[in-house]
Amino acid sequence: MAIRKTHLHTAKAHLRQNFIAGLFSFVPLAITAFIVWWIDQNTHSVTDYVFHRRIPFIGVILALLAIYLTGLITTSLLGRMILGSIDHLLVKVPLVGQVYLSWKQIALTPGGSGGTFSRVVLIPDETGQMQLMGFTSGRGECRPGV
Repeated sequence: MAIRKTHLHTAKAHLRQNFIAGLFSFVPLAITAFIVWWIDQNTHSVTDYVFHRRIPFIGVILALLAIYLTGLITTSLLGRMILGSIDHLLVKVPLVGQVYLSWKQIALTPGGSGGTFSRVVLIPDETGQMQLMGFTSGRGECRPGV
């Protein structure tokens, strides 16, 4: 009976781990695919106007170009000043400021490999019966009393 229970626990842990890994892989891919589809669908009028016919994915290419140009502007000195001013204003707006700071902390990890939420981890609870999902930077910190 103990062997069967161990196999069941291992199978459940395997399914849970792979489901969570699949979820964290699938959701960003699905969102990206939806955004590409949405941009393509909503830019047909631009290609109709400019080229007098529909050209698939021209809107996606234009969106990528706009993102690149935005990156060029924001990395310049003037862009950083403007971005700093917008950042300062958004933080002061009630409710919006908290959402903005939370999103900024999640999205803007330095170099994409470190920062507050760079890795998803499963942590066993105090009973050992369940696992809790958490985020880590991968760096160990030793704080007294915690």
